Amino acid sequence: MAVDVAGEVLAPAGVEETYQALTNPEWLAASVPGIRECERIEVPSNDLACRIVWELGLSMMRVRFAGQVGWITDAPPDRLIMTIAGAGTFGELDLTVHVSLNATGSATRIIYQGQGQGPDQSPTWKSKALEPVAHLMIQKLVEALAKGAHAK
Repeated sequence: MAVDVAGEVLAPAGVEETYQALTNPEWLAASVPGIRECERIEVPSNDLACRIVWELGLSMMRVRFAGQVGWITDAPPDRLIMTIAGAGTFGELDLTVHVSLNATGSATRIIYQGQGQGPDQSPTWKSKALEPVAHLMIQKLVEALAKGAHAK
């Protein structure tokens, strides 16, 4: 099944600070609720990668994802590409997300658009839940930035 995620959020930090936070696995692991493991690994196609286990309770359901997140830093600090591959509650996922960071006063507008493949045989409720879960993960990143847990 094709998976598309897109949206934008406003992060209460400057572009450079936002970029540094989003490309720092240690910051992500310490700042984003639900990240249980984040171990750096070497992946030739990425500038940076980590093995990740992420769990988050949604209402009466627990969402879990285990896999790999990679970063391609093609035009720092204005753009980056995140690759996400693994499996979890919703089945297998292979997603590439293009992220743009645009200054808006003292804040940063994060614009993201991603496409990839999700589970083919997934029940309808799981298919429909993938995009909101992706948006929730991005919102958790922004909330962590708002709390001042910025990468240095």
